[in-house]
Amino acid sequence: DNALTVGGVTATTNNAKTVSVSVPKGVITVSPTSVSTGNTLTLTGSAFPPATTASVLTIGGSNAMPAGGIITDADGGFTTLIEVPAAATGGSLSPGTQIVSVKIGTITGSSTEFSTPNPSIVITPAEAAVEDTITITGIGFNSLGTVTVLNIGSASALPSPAPRASRNGDITTDILVPLLNPGSYTVTMTNGTSFSASATFMATAAKVV
Repeated sequence: DNALTVGGVTATTNNAKTVSVSVPKGVITVSPTSVSTGNTLTLTGSAFPPATTASVLTIGGSNAMPAGGIITDADGGFTTLIEVPAAATGGSLSPGTQIVSVKIGTITGSSTEFSTPNPSIVITPAEAAVEDTITITGIGFNSLGTVTVLNIGSASALPSPAPRASRNGDITTDILVPLLNPGSYTVTMTNGTSFSASATFMATAAKVV
């Protein structure tokens, strides 16, 4: 309408102007940023459509939508407690970075700040003699998976029945120290592909009978 007032512009019919519109992405944060399958975390979102029900929530590609669903408030935000899901093929999500993705209405938000931890073990006591009992405590293992390898050095110390991880990947088992020469050994526990951990154990001289 005001083309004649703009220097160097000739008024014509059927003028057109293209304008780019940026639709904001939803923002999500996760706390804590590293827990294994079966544990809970708090998911917080903002910049989503207000008063709208979420249609998708995945962690590492697996469905993590809570039973009660997610509904944003009048400002387009939400805070909810969710459980880290199992892998799509069963068992725990493999250790590493997991993409957390939420879709509410037509807006999707994602985060790469969350990861599932590598398994780890603690040996108590860390030093013992042959035939002594030691306790091995593990976290972050494959959910409900049975231990297939439990070695001290190259010697198997796997008890029968073999220990099994809980839903959240915790394992606790007591074992007898096998016949070993005094020295330092690597203890290895495995209960699935990508779910293996090691720690150092010191074998002392056998007790005199």
